Amino acid sequence: ASDGAGVDRVIEELNDRYGPLPEPAQRLIAVARLRLLCREYGVTEVATISDATIKVAPLTLQDSQQLRLKRVYPGAAYRATTSTVQIPIPRAGTNVGAPRIRDVELVKAVAGLLLTLDGRPAGDVDAVIGGES
Repeated sequence: ASDGAGVDRVIEELNDRYGPLPEPAQRLIAVARLRLLCREYGVTEVATISDATIKVAPLTLQDSQQLRLKRVYPGAAYRATTSTVQIPIPRAGTNVGAPRIRDVELVKAVAGLLLTLDGRPAGDVDAVIGGES
């Protein structure tokens, strides 16, 4: 699908034919929506560069966005020369040894990063990526 409405039509068709979507299908839809959001911001690369770090590029940040990045994402790094943002992958719990988030939660974290840096409320993530389908 080339836009959010197209993704919605695919979801509707799948629900009509097969009933509620299984978790793997929900993950695919979340990734499709993230790709649309990345296209909107000109992002062409989202990757995990280690077990604990996500890299998003290219993403050129103004000074105010760099400050917001440091405030909202402690431990984040911005490299202006490569237009790259790196953030730690959040943990699923509050314990130091808690596992890092994955799947749809990780997709939502990347979407939240893009929305936050744009000054949009973090609550918009569910509207952009979708909750339960």
